[in-house]
Amino acid sequence: MAWVAQQVNTQHDSWQDREHFSNKELIQVADIDLGGHEFPGIGADINYYFGGTYDGQGYSIKNFTINRPDSTTGNYAGVFNYIRGATVKNLTVNDATITGYSNVGGIAGYVYGGTVENCKNYATVQKVIGPSGGAGGIVGATGVSSNEITNCHNYGTIKGWGYLGGVLGSSINTGSYVSLSISGCSNQGAIVPDEGKEEYAGNFAGHLEDYAEVDGCKVLDTAYPVIVASGSSAGIEVLPAEQMP
Repeated sequence: MAWVAQQVNTQHDSWQDREHFSNKELIQVADIDLGGHEFPGIGADINYYFGGTYDGQGYSIKNFTINRPDSTTGNYAGVFNYIRGATVKNLTVNDATITGYSNVGGIAGYVYGGTVENCKNYATVQKVIGPSGGAGGIVGATGVSSNEITNCHNYGTIKGWGYLGGVLGSSINTGSYVSLSISGCSNQGAIVPDEGKEEYAGNFAGHLEDYAEVDGCKVLDTAYPVIVASGSSAGIEVLPAEQMP
């Protein structure tokens, strides 16, 4: 994992020589224990992004921290900080704390034209300051292009100030080339906004643009009183614990 992060996050021989893993598939074959170390996350920004396919095969990445609370290095934070045209699937994140300045997610910090599917998060996700961007149990924020979040489930606590959501923090872009589909997802994790910042927090999402299509999603009725802080809650059911996936 450290090698993958190093390959994606750094420039190599020239400014064009960046490893995005486009058209490549990485397959996890066992649980990965990061030994309590701080992990940099995979990807950095629009220039240094993960663009391939990562298949966790149901295994976990566990026992690590990501701690980048400042605006210089912490604008994207997650196991995958920034994905573009990528697919991340079948991955579980356990026993971790992920802290960032903006766009913080248990699986992916920022998704720019990508898919996250069949993933589970048990990590604590925290956005430290300011209303911009979001923090979500699965994805912190989505951007321009076509994005999908499918059959993903959050059990971790989401904390801080900004658009907080159990599945998605914020869908923050509009335009004719933007779409977002969220289906079969759920949240059972606690949502804990900073005092006085409750207006940005939702059980399922902090902010959903009008173009978002949500179907067959569920939230635990005790996780947070508001389903979506901003946007429609159509396609999201509130259920007791015994009926949650």
